[in-house]
Amino acid sequence: MRYPTQSEPLPMPEDSLAFIRLFHALASDPEIIVDVYINGRLVAERLRYESFTHYLPARPGNYTITLYESGSDAAGEKLLEVSFPLQAEEVVTAAIVGSPDEPGIQVISDFEQDTEDDMAAMRFMNLSDTDTPVSIYVDQKPVVYDLAYGEITTFLPFAPGRHTMTVQDSTTGQTLVTHPALTLKQDNFYTVYGVGRIDGRPGFEVLIPLEGISYLS
Repeated sequence: MRYPTQSEPLPMPEDSLAFIRLFHALASDPEIIVDVYINGRLVAERLRYESFTHYLPARPGNYTITLYESGSDAAGEKLLEVSFPLQAEEVVTAAIVGSPDEPGIQVISDFEQDTEDDMAAMRFMNLSDTDTPVSIYVDQKPVVYDLAYGEITTFLPFAPGRHTMTVQDSTTGQTLVTHPALTLKQDNFYTVYGVGRIDGRPGFEVLIPLEGISYLS
């Protein structure tokens, strides 16, 4: 996991906190590096593909995310501007998704969900901008079939410890990626994000960050 070279926090609220982080999941070749502004304030400079920012605290209210391309001849070009509401005590990930021709923002709620005692919790999201759904196996057992682009599962319980995970092309059965040593900790929440291209560059990969609901109070 990489972090941007500069991250400026949003103004610290005096009442109930909300939190937001940015996730660059827009696959392209060559890579598009972005500068991210929230309500006109620079919060992430030179954010690269597959990178997350830290969670940024914010007051509840309406927010506008603006993306500019950086690090190229097109530096300073506005790529996208999207507005959305943020509620008190809400924890969200704003994923930069889509294609270079049609970039977008998908706001993903990192909500806490009741899970079984002494277990870890993990969900799965397909951010690979293709028409091909994927199927996911943990310890050689299927946990989700035909997960289409933009779809996300609920949090599922898993025993703490080491697991194997395999992601397959649901259409052909081809193995796209294998994670031989996925380690989960008790009472923590994780999301498996599938990113990249199944039939192009950059290739399909999975990223598995710890969700903020595991440690933000």
